[in-house]
Amino acid sequence: DHMLEMGIAPNSVSYGALIRACAKSGDVKRAELLFDSMSRSGKIMNVQSYSILLNVFAGAGDMHRAEKFMDMMIAEGISPNGLCFNHVIQACSRFGDAARAEAWLDLLCRSSELWADPAQCGTQRDWSGCPQLSGKLSQQL
Repeated sequence: DHMLEMGIAPNSVSYGALIRACAKSGDVKRAELLFDSMSRSGKIMNVQSYSILLNVFAGAGDMHRAEKFMDMMIAEGISPNGLCFNHVIQACSRFGDAARAEAWLDLLCRSSELWADPAQCGTQRDWSGCPQLSGKLSQQL
């Protein structure tokens, strides 16, 4: 709001910084409002935009919002990356729903080109098949 009062239009970088600040302070509602404002202002929404918001939900353990925005991203034709899946899995884990976290992990395994060998994803919990996620998901589940 302060930027607008000064006649400065926020860009994607400034929105991202504000949403990251919400993640640090745990202000989920404000992060969502900023994201909606960013979208309404015509800024291009991309995987990074969604990842920043999903991180807020992950930190708060807000599984429902994380899933809602993951679904929204996919519906808009934006392919989630491993980090987006990680945030949703973390939100499920913090919410206390291990089965839901496992379901997202299974979806990641079935749908992602991130895996060097997707056939191995469901048979082991060795994250070396996915170098981008190695050491992250295993800490969450």
